[in-house]
Amino acid sequence: MSPPSHRAVRRHLAAAATLTLGLGLLTGCGRDPTQPARPGASTPSASDWLAANVVPLATVDPTADLGDLAPLGTMVGDAHLVAFGEATHGTREFFKLKHRALEYLVRQKGFTAFAIEASLPEANAVDLYVRTGQGDPAVLLSNLYFWTWNTQEVLDLIRWMRTYNAGVSPDRQVRFFGFDMQFPGAAIDSAAAFVHRVDPARAAAVDSAYACLAPYRNHGPQPGPASYAQAAQTAPAVRLACAASVAGAHAQLAGAQAAYTGATSAAECQQHRRRGQIQRSRSGHITRWARHLRRAGVGRADQPCGGAARGSSPRGW
Repeated sequence: MSPPSHRAVRRHLAAAATLTLGLGLLTGCGRDPTQPARPGASTPSASDWLAANVVPLATVDPTADLGDLAPLGTMVGDAHLVAFGEATHGTREFFKLKHRALEYLVRQKGFTAFAIEASLPEANAVDLYVRTGQGDPAVLLSNLYFWTWNTQEVLDLIRWMRTYNAGVSPDRQVRFFGFDMQFPGAAIDSAAAFVHRVDPARAAAVDSAYACLAPYRNHGPQPGPASYAQAAQTAPAVRLACAASVAGAHAQLAGAQAAYTGATSAAECQQHRRRGQIQRSRSGHITRWARHLRRAGVGRADQPCGGAARGSSPRGW
């Protein structure tokens, strides 16, 4: 998969922060009631401020007319990135409204990408579906491993992206990207398979470099057998050696980029280099969590693994 063009990058939609509030849009006009008032000025209540600055929306139904979202276009203006969030994960109405907003921004403002907090390799498979129709969208969505995304509302959004893309030229298609590195399993397997294919002489070294992550890597939705609390019981020198080993594998991928590009393509080479970066970041993440947990007392001989609530840190996060 080739990265988006520079022009496309200028019209990305990132689902990350907050723009919407309930069923209304904040226009941004007026004084923020959380800020100190000017001397002599009256101080409006929060409800007064909301009444003056919220534009009600007609519905959250993605199939409805988009006319009531015109104020969103005014707010966005010429911005290249628009960020959305949610007050609670899994709330049906929030993601239905995101669906409406994405469709409006694509049709009215020329946006060409949707990015979400999901692991990069698994999200690439969803992107392939929305561009080509290849794969089962329900299965691909479940492969993102998050219950927060594995909902009918997100599936409806992905299917809309595919329907829209089927009727436009490739340069106007909406892309689906993951910008996180929470689960390393697919990245490990993909990067290792790539090296086995294009550079068999280095394959064993890469496999060996990634071996220390085996206890912590996932296999699809199944997490690894070891938690970060168990990593805290590992000698610091061992953890640092693993981080250095994985960083060395990433350096090999980066150093051989020219040769790998000649054997495949620049896009594929860059894709697997990014996946090598995921492993490097993941190993560092495990090391940092283990250090924090040891400082909290988890992993000491007098407080065995699992003996404290703080030792049950989430695996794959």
